[in-house]
Amino acid sequence: MEIKEKIRVMTLPAALISCAPGYYSNNAIEARAALSIISDASEILHKLLEGGHSTVAGRLAGAFRNIGKNGIADNIIGAMRDAGYSTTENDPFQKSQLKNAPGFTGDLETLHL
Repeated sequence: MEIKEKIRVMTLPAALISCAPGYYSNNAIEARAALSIISDASEILHKLLEGGHSTVAGRLAGAFRNIGKNGIADNIIGAMRDAGYSTTENDPFQKSQLKNAPGFTGDLETLHL
């Protein structure tokens, strides 16, 4: 968190780590724009490792790969695994993940197919 003009502002890496999985598919343009600002995995790795965010790391790696930043995706997965975390990459932009969601969302998605 940073304070600018007496307002608390979250840093971009912290905001990306805090994004819920559905944010990427529901706000694809904004998510891709935010991801494109990150130029190196080191900008986000510190917070991922510090917080032990292995699931989030997999989601971010998938998101970076989706926008063509394969090097960042590879670095995130590699660093998390080197630190002893089990990290599975997944693309949060894929709407097909909603079809398998339990309950309401999955049911509504099925009705529109």
